[in-house]
Amino acid sequence: MENQKKTIGMIGGMGPAATALLFQKIVEYTDAEKDADHIHILIDNYPAVPDRTASIKSGNDKPVDYICEAGNKLISIGAELLIIPCNTSHYFYDKIQSRLSVPVINMISETALVCKSKGWSKVGILATDGTKETHIFDKELEKLGIEAVPTSAEGQREVMSVIYDQVKAGKEINTEKLAFYLDEMKQKGAEAFILGCTELSAALCNGDYGLEFIDTLEVLAKSAIIRAGYKLKLS
Repeated sequence: MENQKKTIGMIGGMGPAATALLFQKIVEYTDAEKDADHIHILIDNYPAVPDRTASIKSGNDKPVDYICEAGNKLISIGAELLIIPCNTSHYFYDKIQSRLSVPVINMISETALVCKSKGWSKVGILATDGTKETHIFDKELEKLGIEAVPTSAEGQREVMSVIYDQVKAGKEINTEKLAFYLDEMKQKGAEAFILGCTELSAALCNGDYGLEFIDTLEVLAKSAIIRAGYKLKLS
């Protein structure tokens, strides 16, 4: 029913490309025949949020104040459900949710549930240093009996290069060097790979190099559509 539908607030800017891509995915996956069938979405593209990886490494939670500022602003203008297109920020999820009066979808736990539904026992994690060091994906996967396959030190440096030197820097994206390390993880048993940084959603797609990728932005988009009371478009 119409009165059950919720307005979504997106706390964006981490980074702007991921924010735009998530909005695009929500539009793409919503079952709609006309403009009025789409979801009311409020977006705060707030790139001033301190770097999440740097904050985690420094042992501070500076991003929380900025994220909650944006969240409360969105709530004040009608947001009833919040989404954050940044995996690393979910390290602070409990602190963020405790300071916001509406639900915040946890894209980490939602992604783990998708992996479980696929029947995988080992999954590779591609993410920022901050996300990797906090083991937020590993912990959620382990709850469901799934083993996280780590990148090598060299592979992790390449992942960070793709994220920071290419996507965030607005440069040409080339993941050919990364492909070697993906194969290395596959040899260790990885059945699929989580794109555990929203910037990677702009760099890799399911089927690249003959591998299966779980796009956390796609997971978040579909979860947001359902939680907001709308229908997913049939593929």
